[in-house]
Parts: sequence; structure tokens; C-alpha cells
Amino acid sequence: MGGLQYKDGPKQYGVRKSLFYYQPDQMPAGFYRSDLDWSSWTSWNKQHAERVDRSYDYPHVVAAYWVCIGWHAIIRAWSPIIRGIGI
Repeated sequence: MGGLQYKDGPKQYGVRKSLFYYQPDQMPAGFYRSDLDWSSWTSWNKQHAERVDRSYDYPHVVAAYWVCIGWHAIIRAWSPIIRGIGI
């Protein structure tokens, strides 16, 4: 699940630049929209998308983790109350 953070190997715990990339030779024909400009610096190929050279991505991983933990705690705390009132 996920894929934003490497879980093993030489990049273990590293955060990828992006999960999305433009690599038309690795995708089926028609995968990418032809009406968009894919030639700018914002259209990384797979090699660049997998790089781990952006340290400011780590707060996003931590924030996502805490959101998940927060929802789990809320659901766990409210489940008995909701069951008790029959919702």
C-alpha cells in the first residue's frame, strides 16, 4: 500500500519526489492526455520521480500518519457511544 516512502533497500525510509511521472515508453498508448504540455520541468520521468532529494516531503508523511492515527482514535472512542444510542 502506498509507495510514497521506501520501506527497504538503499533508499529505505526515503520519500519519493512523486508517485506520478511522465514516461510514455513505459505506458500503454493513450495513457497520458495529449492536450497537456508534458515538456516542462514539472513533468518528471520515472527516474526523477523516484529520487529522494526533497527533505521537506517528510512532514507530509508524518501528517498523513497522524491523520490516520487520529481517525482511528476517534472511531475507537466513539464506537461504544454510537452503539449505545443505536446509531
